[in-house]
Amino acid sequence: MGLIGLNGAGKSTLIESLAGRLTFRGTLLFDGRPMAHLPPTLTGYVPQQVAHPGLVSVRECVAAAADLKKVAPQRREEWVSSALAAVDLEGEAGRRASRLSGGQSRRLACAMALVHRPEILLLDEPTAGLDPVQRRGIRDFLHQRPTGTLTVVSTHILEDVADWAERLLVLRSGELVADVALTSIPAAERLAQVDALLQSLAVTRQ
Repeated sequence: MGLIGLNGAGKSTLIESLAGRLTFRGTLLFDGRPMAHLPPTLTGYVPQQVAHPGLVSVRECVAAAADLKKVAPQRREEWVSSALAAVDLEGEAGRRASRLSGGQSRRLACAMALVHRPEILLLDEPTAGLDPVQRRGIRDFLHQRPTGTLTVVSTHILEDVADWAERLLVLRSGELVADVALTSIPAAERLAQVDALLQSLAVTRQ
């Protein structure tokens, strides 16, 4: 699922609220029950800004995330390896995390969010600040994301979500103004139609 909108629409605020990073005045229903945020044991979160400890290896970062999410010891090594494979970082497992490129660092954050095999994966502007090659790596990950996981990506870069998302939620000033089923739009027309929708919102805001 893509969460899109112009700058200041409230995309990051919503993602951070769902992840429990911000408090909010509304009501979040999960499985029919009101909650302060999504259950951490069922949720993986990749923030817009990522940073990793200077002396810790890539594998150690993912293993630490597994421990924090209480992955069973007998599954830990397998799930860590699986998470690294999902983001194509197996070859960098022994490298210091602080020495990764921007795109690799973002993919490491995805592995850390995935390691406990969450039901929901939240990514906030995952390609922000990346060059075209690094963005392609994140998009490849999104295309191959684990099945059975609800993936929500906030972005203002339509190409990040147009190829794989089944649904787009469009925000303006913190309000949902459109719910677009991408599967009902021919693939060749998706970018143009969604871009036209965003342009109309920009005109309305003026």
